[in-house]
Amino acid sequence: MTQIAHAEMMTCEQIEDILDRFRRELLRGRSMNHRSAVLQLLDDENFGMVLYREFKKQVDAVGSFTVRRVTVNRNRTLQEALDAFIRALCANPAGAVDRMPIEGDKLEVVLFKPKPEEYTGPGFISDADIAKALKRRELTNNLMAVIAANEADPTLADQRPHYAHEADDEGNLHYVTILGGCKILTGRCNDAYVDDRLWIAGARTPVHERQEREWFV
Repeated sequence: MTQIAHAEMMTCEQIEDILDRFRRELLRGRSMNHRSAVLQLLDDENFGMVLYREFKKQVDAVGSFTVRRVTVNRNRTLQEALDAFIRALCANPAGAVDRMPIEGDKLEVVLFKPKPEEYTGPGFISDADIAKALKRRELTNNLMAVIAANEADPTLADQRPHYAHEADDEGNLHYVTILGGCKILTGRCNDAYVDDRLWIAGARTPVHERQEREWFV
């Protein structure tokens, strides 16, 4: 699943779909809304703009990140996963998704751009501040998942070049920077400074699985 903001305009069909969904919610909750209060809202000429602003916030929020669902093959080492991704990227991108494992850890990989106030300084963000940004979004470091997402879609970094890191058992940070076009940087460092042109990648459990876990706690 991918959530990407496109440059094209919203279509008339999408507008009708939004109105239909909103209408259903209004009908479902009509008994809880007093007629006199609704009349007061309708008397406000700016009421439509208020509703649209809330909708626009949701659109902008979705457009600021990309989500991919992946299956992580834990039978491979990190190096084996990288090698498989490189082969998929540089040899046969179109067939990469066919080689993805069917069984394994089901995760969502999220690419996002930090907010302006989250950057360490003008034009860069440190690994320490990346860790804070991931935590705010309830994301974890998972290089295997990020590599799996790129193996499934070798074009992922073409428009969203991204950076991910993960600490080993000794606390050393290992990073992967995927720039697209067969350009991949890997290494180990304790505190890198990442260019603000890069997206940040993290992972999480899919939404429906998180909800099920919370329900049965």
